[in-house]
Amino acid sequence: MSEFEMNPTPDVVWDTLHKVDCKDKLEKKGGLTYLSWANAWMILMDNFPQAQYEFLEPEVNAKGEMTVSCRIWIGQHVEHTMWLPVMDYKNKPIANPNMREVSDNKMRCLVKAIAMCGLACYVYAGEDLPKENERSRVNRGRSKSNPETEKAKAQTGGDEPSEKSEPQTQSEPATNDDPPSAANVAETVKETEAAVEAEAQATAEGEGNAGDSGEPEQAEVNIHETVEMTLMEFVNECKSVPDLEKFWKDNVDPLRAMEAEDKPRFANVLNRFKEVKAELEAAQE
Repeated sequence: MSEFEMNPTPDVVWDTLHKVDCKDKLEKKGGLTYLSWANAWMILMDNFPQAQYEFLEPEVNAKGEMTVSCRIWIGQHVEHTMWLPVMDYKNKPIANPNMREVSDNKMRCLVKAIAMCGLACYVYAGEDLPKENERSRVNRGRSKSNPETEKAKAQTGGDEPSEKSEPQTQSEPATNDDPPSAANVAETVKETEAAVEAEAQATAEGEGNAGDSGEPEQAEVNIHETVEMTLMEFVNECKSVPDLEKFWKDNVDPLRAMEAEDKPRFANVLNRFKEVKAELEAAQE
């Protein structure tokens, strides 16, 4: 590896990683799009195998909530530090998190640090795919500056966040006064099944990745996980106990299926509904 390849400049790292098409690596959970740490690190190693990272000392506030930090560097000229509060499935800070929660959020923080280098940064901007002129596979080595890419970066404000950069997938349903319904869950499940079916079709046509056996990998989805995440999200929109009870009855079919086939997830959902019911009853007193 040459001196330039070993110590690439920031613009080379950004242009290289920002152009990588991660479409086939993105996953969805709870209505949010994300890139797993394993895929993020694999792509980074394919382009910059000299990259290294470390986790800094966590910060803990008076409530017992923790913030983890990760520093990543590529050669001598590129270095980024990113931080992330330890959060639960609703992206809410966790007080006194356990080791597993800390570990999971550290790896999420690593992905954010890699995104600061350019990889899948558009995911955090609320986009699903890179710009049309950026969809290209990138080989290891120096990549030349692309005027169109620079123009796109200028339009989005470069490294500075803009109004368009607010993640749309995490917006609060503050203006929706209607109680959640079965349609919310059914719509999410339908979208997930459609995405998996499309992936399976692409695989059948030879566009998917082949496994070690040479056979196309089959797309898989855990419907119970999708139902659980969706219920956990929409249950917070219930404004009264009757709303909560109606929401449960509207989704009794997927709940029964979950109870029969995935008891741990069903227990999580049931416990959350009980918690929300207790909170609503206490608020009425």
